[in-house]
Amino acid sequence: MKEGDVLLSVGGKKIRSFEQFKDAVNAADKTLALQVARDGSRTFLAVKLDPKDKKEEKK
Repeated sequence: MKEGDVLLSVGGKKIRSFEQFKDAVNAADKTLALQVARDGSRTFLAVKLDPKDKKEEKK
């Protein structure tokens, strides 16, 4: 992503809050598809996730 990009969806689900974004990242496995609006058009970005970066859910 770059400055000015607008996040539209993560993993095929519309994102309307930071909480929804965090939930989508934590639910993802190894990669995550982001749909962003950039310079008047929409594009998809694939993001490879590092399992160390994901927070463990508290039980």
